[in-house]
This record gives sequence, structure tokens and C-alpha cells, in this order.
Amino acid sequence: MSDVEEVNKKFDSVLAGKFKNPEIILQTVQSILLGYGVNLPNIETDGIDDEFVFNVESIDGNDAMYLYIAVDQDDTGMFEGYAQIIDGEDLEDLEEMDGDIEDEDGDEDDESYLRQTRRSSDS
Repeated sequence: MSDVEEVNKKFDSVLAGKFKNPEIILQTVQSILLGYGVNLPNIETDGIDDEFVFNVESIDGNDAMYLYIAVDQDDTGMFEGYAQIIDGEDLEDLEEMDGDIEDEDGDEDDESYLRQTRRSSDS
């Protein structure tokens, strides 16, 4: 298993629940990445439809990898988080999809899109 696959598996596991505030989500992501030598800048969020993308070239030595983080508040006031290391192609797909969402009703979300993309590429 590559470092990227390992990190993504950890993200899926620890971010599966809900959180009382968005800072916990970001600190959790940062903590996991520190174990792989990746130090993120301080990130500020209000937790309402926040998305972040960072270049994470030091994981697996591949300079074309990106960290995608999404944080959102649900109807109960709790926060949900999603993070994945993605490649440039997935990032381009995500950017194209964001444009489509603005034109349509927005029923699709980035989390399900990225989970489908990663899982289909693992097969």
C-alpha cells in the first residue's frame, strides 16, 4: 500500500463521524499529515461549504498530488469533514464539476464525487 493510499484510508476512518467544530477536523487532517512529513499552513474556516486544496508533493515523492479538504455544517449544527490526497486529473475533474454544480441544482456533492473517483480508480 502506498503512502497516499494509507493516508486516504486514515482520512476515511477518522473523518467518518461528526464533529462539534470545524477546527477539530482541520487539526485531525494536519495531525495525520505530520506523520508523513507534510506540514500545512494554518487554515481558517467557518465550516460552511469550505473547500481547500494544497499541493502535497512530499507524499510518495510525487509533486503532482493535492490535498483536498471539504468542511460543512449539517442541519443539526454538527460538522462533517472530508479529506483525500488526489492527483492532478482528479483535481481537474473536481474543478470542472464545480462549474457544473453552479449551473445546475447542486444535488451532487464533492465528497461523493471524490469517493467514487478514488474507489473506481482502485479497482
